[in-house]
Amino acid sequence: MATDKKQEAAAKEQAKQQETKKTPAAKKPPQSGFISAVITWLLIMFLSVIFMSLMAVIAVLFDFLGIIKIRDFLPQTVLENPYVKDYIRESTIIKSSEESKIKALIYEQESSYKDMAEKLKHKEVLIEEQSVKLALWEKELRERELEVITKEKELLKGIKNFEEAKKQKIVSDQTMEQFSKMYERMDPQLAADALGPLEDSLLLEILSRMKEKKSALIMEKLPPEKVSKITALIKQLAKVEPPVKASDAPQTPPEETGGVANKAETPAAPAGSTNETGVQ
Repeated sequence: MATDKKQEAAAKEQAKQQETKKTPAAKKPPQSGFISAVITWLLIMFLSVIFMSLMAVIAVLFDFLGIIKIRDFLPQTVLENPYVKDYIRESTIIKSSEESKIKALIYEQESSYKDMAEKLKHKEVLIEEQSVKLALWEKELRERELEVITKEKELLKGIKNFEEAKKQKIVSDQTMEQFSKMYERMDPQLAADALGPLEDSLLLEILSRMKEKKSALIMEKLPPEKVSKITALIKQLAKVEPPVKASDAPQTPPEETGGVANKAETPAAPAGSTNETGVQ
């Protein structure tokens, strides 16, 4: 029994010793909590540094872009820092160069716009001048057309009067010369158009009174059948016998002939005139 008690007492003693040994081990958690707190503070400081750096970068960027002038809020001691001074100087140079480039670009664009506006105004003035000139040309053209129409009517009227007078044998030699000179001064094509409807003998007499070059040009503009008739008439007149003497020729009153014998009525006259002017 005594042995059993001793064993129980020894067991209890061992249990107490074990409990006392376990008690210091239970105090270890405060050490692990301190380490975690230190790690947490270090992490917070690291994140704070990163955040402050990021904010500094953003502040510098905003200051550089001119959104917010951070340098105005910095203390003088910070502004005295050589790095800050270098930054302020370089940023000012860059900003001034950028501003000068932008101003130069704006000035160049404004100049180009002004040049374009001046060119457009100049073109508008030219267009207005051309419009005025065109209107004047159109007016002048209409006036000339009316003048040509009027002259054509007068010419046709003169031709009719001339034909009637020629038929009645009251055209004087001076009048014939005037008509011949009038047609001679005209454009060859216009003269040919006006002389085309005349009788062959009358046309030949008018051509015979013109210069050789002018009559040749008018002959070129006449219709081919008219030229053939004129050529045949010239050949026919060339074969006619010499004219009768003045004493044998019938007398015509001066008031009917105008004092001058008609060349178309006297066969030798047209032939002689064609030899002088060269109309063939």
